[in-house]
Amino acid sequence: KIIMEKSLIFRFAKPSDAKHLAGLHIICGQKQTGSFMPFLGLRFLTSYYKIILSSEYSVVILAQCKEDGEYLGFHSGSIDARAMRNDFSKAKIRLGWIAITSFFLKPKLLLEVIKRHRALNDSSSDFIIKEGPRGEYWAWKPGGLPSYGAAKLHNLWHHIMFTMDCKYVRSEVNVDHSKVRKAVIAMGGQILSETKDLNNQPRIIVEYDLRKYCQRFPLNKV
Repeated sequence: KIIMEKSLIFRFAKPSDAKHLAGLHIICGQKQTGSFMPFLGLRFLTSYYKIILSSEYSVVILAQCKEDGEYLGFHSGSIDARAMRNDFSKAKIRLGWIAITSFFLKPKLLLEVIKRHRALNDSSSDFIIKEGPRGEYWAWKPGGLPSYGAAKLHNLWHHIMFTMDCKYVRSEVNVDHSKVRKAVIAMGGQILSETKDLNNQPRIIVEYDLRKYCQRFPLNKV
């Protein structure tokens, strides 16, 4: 389904959009503290998003400029984080093979990947959402106009999750400064816990009660 909003088009992403999502992830992710995924390269991230977009558990909404089709942003996540992780497990050999070049150029990336893999399989790790509905990545191209499109995208994605019978969504958010924490609360997020990511950066686990969220932020009010 396509939703028109003034100069924007919002729609469900398809596997054929994977390369565009990968490009946006690289542009946006390189400015984020502690993020290693963008440095795995366009080829790896394209394959990564093809897996996501081919999964029955993923929910990915993208935004494009209505006039020229430019990709401006996307919001990804899943209705079942554990099932989504199982889909990645089936493709880990293929993804690992693609990432070899990146590991050769930047050996530290291999360490980051190993650390994350171990954390996902460690029942005591508390900085990654491992089950239930999960918000994964929310990206908006720097300077992408209109700037309010990022908020519209966030709002629409959470409304769609609610229509899919999800009662809540949880997300991990790195909080390298106080503005991020304030923004999360202003957008209806409830901080469940505070922890550290793999690089010892402060992180919060956030939950959105989707019924309350949709009542507080109707689609036509954002």
